[in-house]
Amino acid sequence: MTSGLEPQWVSGPFGTHNKYCTHFSRNLLSASVFPAQLAAEDLKRTRILASNLPSGPPATKASASSQSFSTSIHLQLNNAAVAGNPASILHAYQSLCKAELRHRQAPDLPKNDDKSQKARPTRLNAAAHERVSLRKQQALRLQALRASKIAEPSAAAAHQALAAKYGYEGSAVLEADQRRRATYKPRRLKATPMDHVAVRTLAMVPVSRDIGPGTKNPHRIAQQTRIWACWAKLPHTSKSFSVGGDLAEHRGLRRHLYFANLARTFGGKPVGLRLAYKPLVLISDPADAEQIFEQQKSPIYKAMEGIFGTGDHASLFTSQSASPYYRSIRKGLAPAFNSSNLKQSFGRLSALMQPVVSHINTTGASGAVDVFALAGHVTVDAISLSLYGDDAGSTSDLSIPKPRYAQILDPAMEGFTKTAVVPWIRHLTFIPAIRRIQQAVQRVHKENEVMVQRLRACQPPPASLGAHLLALTDPATGKHLSDGQLAAELVTIFFAGYDTSTASIAWALYLISIHPHIQERIAAELDALGLLQTASRPQPRALDWEDLSQLTYLRNLIKESMRLWSVAPGSTRCLEKAACIGGYEIAAGTLVQVSFHGIHRSSAVWDQPDECLPERWEEPGADYVSPSAGNIRKIVPSQSSSGRSIQPDLFSDASAAASSHKATQKDKSSPARRFMPFSYGIRSCVGQNLANVTMLTFIATICSNFSLKLAPEMGSPADVEASAIVLLTLQPQNGILLQCVPRATL
Repeated sequence: MTSGLEPQWVSGPFGTHNKYCTHFSRNLLSASVFPAQLAAEDLKRTRILASNLPSGPPATKASASSQSFSTSIHLQLNNAAVAGNPASILHAYQSLCKAELRHRQAPDLPKNDDKSQKARPTRLNAAAHERVSLRKQQALRLQALRASKIAEPSAAAAHQALAAKYGYEGSAVLEADQRRRATYKPRRLKATPMDHVAVRTLAMVPVSRDIGPGTKNPHRIAQQTRIWACWAKLPHTSKSFSVGGDLAEHRGLRRHLYFANLARTFGGKPVGLRLAYKPLVLISDPADAEQIFEQQKSPIYKAMEGIFGTGDHASLFTSQSASPYYRSIRKGLAPAFNSSNLKQSFGRLSALMQPVVSHINTTGASGAVDVFALAGHVTVDAISLSLYGDDAGSTSDLSIPKPRYAQILDPAMEGFTKTAVVPWIRHLTFIPAIRRIQQAVQRVHKENEVMVQRLRACQPPPASLGAHLLALTDPATGKHLSDGQLAAELVTIFFAGYDTSTASIAWALYLISIHPHIQERIAAELDALGLLQTASRPQPRALDWEDLSQLTYLRNLIKESMRLWSVAPGSTRCLEKAACIGGYEIAAGTLVQVSFHGIHRSSAVWDQPDECLPERWEEPGADYVSPSAGNIRKIVPSQSSSGRSIQPDLFSDASAAASSHKATQKDKSSPARRFMPFSYGIRSCVGQNLANVTMLTFIATICSNFSLKLAPEMGSPADVEASAIVLLTLQPQNGILLQCVPRATL
């Protein structure tokens, strides 16, 4: 009789056995009631097994008498299967196992040991007897463990009753197994240095919280398949299907040019990029960007927490928008940047420019001044002034190319940014570059401790940013922020404020120096307010707080500079739910990056996008777009559908955006925002008011006292633009060297 279900003899932990018989025994012994009628499929399988049972396993260890012992047992098992009697089947199978073990399993006898041979009264010693006893009970042992661990409690009790009825030594087997487990000692292997590296590396591999039992998405393979399937339908670059994909261009120093080129080539449509093994969607359309900003931040930001403190504390920069910690911290810090609080410290901020003016005067009209370095010194002191109520002394020595804290922070931030895609590589400390990053991080941690101690000891003014920081509480504990949390927020403030403001000031002064008509109009605006230095007015009056709102054209120039030179290259989000973006379906879990530089330089969004036109901001509603005929999206009227003015003021209400998501959710019928130098929505820069005041103060003071011209060392404007690179921000690789001629000598 042939059935297609051929028996197989396999080698298990206690010897050779038939795996189909074991399968049948498992079904029988795991039942909760004994004896019980087997299911129809089990009876059918048993009849097939009984008709196909071999006379013995392969004759590797079989004895000569192995061909005759099982004939009667096979007949008993076949008859029991035909009759459907579970007890008879079990008894026949027990006999088969005993006979098999008796004839096919020879015990391991000790060799060359006369004492042990004389000491034992029988052929086998006690250890061999125990081994044979365990082997005889192989099926019972396995199923008893299964019943006691997996099956219901009634199944274990029924199994004990069945063992007692048919003479099985169930409890003895279980006790023997427990003794074996208790006395088992695994062999210890000597770990190599590479083993330690592997363990530390694998420990840092991020595990998605959406994977696993009881989570929203327990099928990671299905999710990744869906992500790649949707990604494949998007427009792609020519390098998306190469070995590394777009990784080199995406992480390159001039990736802002790559993003702008993609925005022009594909007309603002979503573009699929591949960063080695990670798919990514690049967004260059304002309407699509607003939809993306409602999503959570990418896990890539989570990988940057290590630089903010020794305890890997979350901060305002790395925490998710929906987390209570982010909402609490942002809401608590926002009042420190309102206009009334900034006005109180504006006098000291304006005084920071006096050493800068003196330094430029000593250089002379023929010398070149690096305004990028000077802006960095003033920015650090401005941030320190808002934190502690006192500057950091950075403007006291302007001969240093970079402020002290920036020299400590920049190497660590650059290293963490470059390794953000694969954060676990930071723990491969045998690589020299990785060791340098770790050393830079340790220096940042030490400096953070000094900053926290200074903040707690200085007792900052009530309206300062430092006072608001000390008053914050952790929503998880209800207590004030710990030293580690304070360090994380301090690094965030310096990181977000120093590089962005410094680069924005440098690019604005560069545009002024290469456009004489723009410089003349700014000078006329300053002269009308009595702020311009002339031969008849060698000592103009100091800049006041009320003057900032009167410098309309200068503010428009700064906005045009931030459009042309978006210091923040982009922002990455991870889709929580599947979305339709630009007419394409994007699966949940996909990484999506909004390219600010691509949006600000897109010909589908701006008229003459590569030209410096401060006049474009004189039109009301220039920050927003609306669909129109052709490729150009023109500005909309000054009033939106809700009747409120959409022309932003000099100061934004950051606290309103922090209070709830409703504050950032706008009407779908209102136009999309096309100008977003400080990001958008609830993730917009909380300190943008301080940045605007610092930029206006610095640029107005320089333009009031000096006439600017690009230094010959910089070459042509095309050479300057070619030298722009993205490190932490978009900045000039060789600085911005300008010739500053005092206006009193003109």
